[in-house]
Amino acid sequence: GTLLISATSGFSNCSLPLLAVGGQQHGGANSTPLTQAELASVIDEALARWRASGISASDQARLAAVSFSLADLEPGHLGGESGSTVLIDRDAAGWGWYIDPTPADDAEFTAAGGDLRAGKGSPAEGRMDLLTVVMHELGHVLGYDDLPVASHPNDLMAENIPTGVRRVPGGLAHVSSQVTGAAPQAASFPLTIGTLPAGKSVTITFDVTINSSLPSSVTQVVNQGSISGSNFANVLTDDPGTAAPADATITPLDVVTTFRVYLPTVAQGNAPDLVVTDISLTPNKTTFAAGEPVEVRVTVKNQGSASAGPFWVDLYINPSSPPTAANQVWNNRCGLAPCFGMAWQVTSELAPGQSVTLSSQSLPAGYSNWRGYFAAGTSDVYVYADSFNPGVVAGAVAESSETNNRAELHGLRVTGPNPKLSGPTIADLRQRP
Repeated sequence: GTLLISATSGFSNCSLPLLAVGGQQHGGANSTPLTQAELASVIDEALARWRASGISASDQARLAAVSFSLADLEPGHLGGESGSTVLIDRDAAGWGWYIDPTPADDAEFTAAGGDLRAGKGSPAEGRMDLLTVVMHELGHVLGYDDLPVASHPNDLMAENIPTGVRRVPGGLAHVSSQVTGAAPQAASFPLTIGTLPAGKSVTITFDVTINSSLPSSVTQVVNQGSISGSNFANVLTDDPGTAAPADATITPLDVVTTFRVYLPTVAQGNAPDLVVTDISLTPNKTTFAAGEPVEVRVTVKNQGSASAGPFWVDLYINPSSPPTAANQVWNNRCGLAPCFGMAWQVTSELAPGQSVTLSSQSLPAGYSNWRGYFAAGTSDVYVYADSFNPGVVAGAVAESSETNNRAELHGLRVTGPNPKLSGPTIADLRQRP
């Protein structure tokens, strides 16, 4: 849904709330109250991005008539909408707002895991993006409902959002040209279908031409349409090839990657090759309550022709950006509060063809922050094999391929209040040998 409105707001018939991943942040260092002038500074860009998404002239007029106000919303709520009025929480549920001084570009963010994410040192890091929340609420004015995070984790209309993330109408492809300076522009086109008899369907097929190179993180084209008519509310198109309702059509790209051949590998003739073959959960499901016990198991296989080891394996939960190489350890890429993650040290050699299964119930002491459950807002898990060896690009093991060490699990949905934390945090982690 959208956002729940504070009982003191005086609104009814509101959309459900846009929630902050991690809930209410108490005593946040960034929670300076937002001013009306700061809110106004991003509204024009929010309207411009919706216009660029291809909405109709009547929808543009509807958005132009929206009024914006500041309010003290319920804990954990970022904004709300009722008719032609949008409410924005004064302090972003305690996380603090990122107010973009140059809202027409996304220079403070990089493409990662289907989102635009603020990296380390970005002024948007650790804050809620005001532009994204304003665009989300304008989507409700247009009649779009909130989307479940499990099936739409990166959509502007997803029901919650973490800090340091920017989303836009039409998804990441729409802003790829702003991210890279040379990637293709998103396109939209109106298409008149005419009268559609009951029980009938229409399939729309079209070609997409990519005119320039893409960053390595862009691996798919995402398309979704909005259907409007004279006698029904707007609905989203559906990919008939999937079971999920009203989901976008995702087309994988054949991306040509530049590979490096390392001299030690060539000289050896034979070399190991570590891959993560499985990430499994017990109980085996995707929906959890925060605090519900779960075991995570990771299987790593040496598919190379020589023995591997010792090496480290890191597990990242909703990282600020997915790991792309060794030495990007989990505790330096926290994208969720509280920050949970795991690290295992494989101390014995892994022979060619041999696998090792690692469990969250058997973690070496001092290198993980795991309480036996997922925190609220968890949606993505990444695992990177051979993840740590400072100063060595290839990690602890020189492999025949250094590009296949990562695996990922998406579509988790974790809701409800987090249990009260006690004991060590990531600040208490031991230095790895």
